[in-house]
Amino acid sequence: MFNNYFYHTGEDEPIVTTADSDLLGLLLDFIKHPSVVHFPIAYSVAIPFVAFVIYKAIASKTIKLSWWYSVVFTQFLVFLLLLLARYTGNLLYSEHGYDLNPTSEIQLHSTLGTYSIYINLVLLIVSILPFLLQRNQKNPKLIMRTYILLAFGNALFILYIGYLGGQIVWG
Repeated sequence: MFNNYFYHTGEDEPIVTTADSDLLGLLLDFIKHPSVVHFPIAYSVAIPFVAFVIYKAIASKTIKLSWWYSVVFTQFLVFLLLLLARYTGNLLYSEHGYDLNPTSEIQLHSTLGTYSIYINLVLLIVSILPFLLQRNQKNPKLIMRTYILLAFGNALFILYIGYLGGQIVWG
C-alpha cells in the first residue's frame, strides 16, 4: 500500500515504479521529504519521555487522566507525519533522479519506514486504551506503562531508520 517503489516479481531483482511528481497535488513546494521526515523522528524520540512525565503526574494524582490526551494527540500527529514522510520519500526518490536499481540500503530504509507506520498505528491504539479501561472501572496505569515501553522501543527503531536514511544521503 505505502511501498509504491519496490515490489518483487518472484525474481531476485526488484522492479521499481516511479511517480513523476506530486500526482495528487497535495504538497506545497516547501513540503519535501528532508523537511518532513525530521518531525516524526523528533516526536518519536520525545514521546516516551513526555508520556513518562505525564504518567508519573497522573499516578501521583497531580493531574487528571485527561492529560493523557496530549500523548494520544502527539501519537496521532506522529502517525500522520510518518504517512507524509513516506509519501514524500517516494517523491524524493523519483523527482531527484535516484538510480532506478535501488541499493539494499534504500530497500531496507523503505521497508522499515513502511513498518514504522504500522507500528505507530498500534501505538496510537494502545495510547487510547487507558480511556477505554477507565470507563470499565479498571486501572489504566498498566497500559500506560506498556505504552511508554513500546514508545521507547519505537523511538530507537525510528532513530535506526533515520540513521539508514542518513547513510543513503551522506554515504
